[in-house]
Amino acid sequence: MSLHPIQAAHILQDQERTDEIASGNLASHNSNVILSEPTNCSAGKDLLGICALQAQNFTGENITIAIIDYQFYIDRLSERELSRDRIANFEEDFSEHERHGTACAEIIGEIAPNATLIMVESESSEEGFRDAVDELIRLNRTIDIVSCSLDFSYSLFDQSDYFCSIIRNLTESGTFWINAVGDEARGHWYGIFRDENGNGFNEFGPGEEALQVFLNRSEYLEVRLSWNDTWGRSARDYDLYIFAPDGSYTISKNPQNGYDDQRPIENGAFFASVRGNYSIKIKKYNASQDNAAFQLFSSQDLLYHNMENLSLGALASCPEALTIGAVDASTLKLENYSSMGPTLDGRLKPDLVAPDNVTTSSYLPFTFKGSSASVPYAVGIIALALEKGRKLGLSDAEIERMILKSAIDLGPPGADNGYGLGLINLHSFIKLKEESTV
Repeated sequence: MSLHPIQAAHILQDQERTDEIASGNLASHNSNVILSEPTNCSAGKDLLGICALQAQNFTGENITIAIIDYQFYIDRLSERELSRDRIANFEEDFSEHERHGTACAEIIGEIAPNATLIMVESESSEEGFRDAVDELIRLNRTIDIVSCSLDFSYSLFDQSDYFCSIIRNLTESGTFWINAVGDEARGHWYGIFRDENGNGFNEFGPGEEALQVFLNRSEYLEVRLSWNDTWGRSARDYDLYIFAPDGSYTISKNPQNGYDDQRPIENGAFFASVRGNYSIKIKKYNASQDNAAFQLFSSQDLLYHNMENLSLGALASCPEALTIGAVDASTLKLENYSSMGPTLDGRLKPDLVAPDNVTTSSYLPFTFKGSSASVPYAVGIIALALEKGRKLGLSDAEIERMILKSAIDLGPPGADNGYGLGLINLHSFIKLKEESTV
């Protein structure tokens, strides 16, 4: 399966943000999935309450989880980590490097081994994502949780977004949609169009008409630009430029003149011909109003004018999604690439954080990092909470409130745009008994 450059860049970033682990760390484990700190049942570490609920025989029984992803390569090593009760809803045409969704499935299988997994392939376009959700609906079975470690870096980024309407097709039936916050905090810029000297180019700062990224020779850069205009009939036309140090450049100039199927999107890509700083510029081609608000995402870190806040993707911004940020499993500190809120319309995101830096068979000898890894960690926890809560007669809404209310506050006191409400855990469920009230 071929990947669109946007999604390929995201997945490569996840793989590149891995640390080598010592081979001795695996010696005492039957499984190659190591949740590391703060959870290690054999070592008596259970900050999140996972081991305690497993000891009470809660393992995800009668919970169905759908994993939507682009990559599901499975070999003999990773297969033994997966839930036995699973449905592979994809064509087996993945290369050995396409393991992203399989790694997510491994993490869920370690926390909730008796959950039913439905592994659904999504193509990298809006249409492909919609088709994946429609495929789930056509299965005509209850989907308790969707685990989604993918996103799109162009949209309206608000409640009216097309992507949010797709998610609602499932959440309105009671499904929990758990989405990665994204790993875009170091490569994001947001701002209003400004052109003080009247030459048509946006100014990111006084007299500064370019964002800068550093690239080594042959390194790949992709930039995604979108702005607030009528989705599907955009009438404000802006172009995106990428300039190399040697004077070569590329332009993205999609038409936006008010016709059907024209969206306020530009996408530029560049393989570095030389080593050095590359310049990203926005130019007004034809826009009657100069107050466009831009969202720009770069696959490489921005050297200047980077904005961590508002760096959420389209799915992560949806109110229907429970959005998960990434904290390092050992330190519980927010990963510096984990995207941050709030949403453009001012809502708190992410909702919660969960650990990344998890060992999986799929990515050996590296650990799986990024909010992509944090989502299945959170999904496994929610599966155990749903199993026990439902057994005791709690509604799903009550269970969700308990999960949110019991989050461990990290970072600045109170809810914030990096950690959300805090670290997801199961401690409020450990001593929960039939006579308990929420």
